[in-house]
Amino acid sequence: MTAKEIRAILGISRAEFCRRYGIPIRTVEDWDAGISSPPDWVLALLERAVRCDKNRDKNGENRAN
Repeated sequence: MTAKEIRAILGISRAEFCRRYGIPIRTVEDWDAGISSPPDWVLALLERAVRCDKNRDKNGENRAN
């Protein structure tokens, strides 16, 4: 799965994704443009966090930020 596909799970903007997960926006822009790519372990952690957040949102629980 790519970072863009992971972000699409939540259906949020790039900026919101970066705020939510503490990733510099320039880093995600570079990932999306193919300039650089995250290590596989980063993608795995992001996918897990996003799926957990998606389930939390679906169950009506609020995120605390």
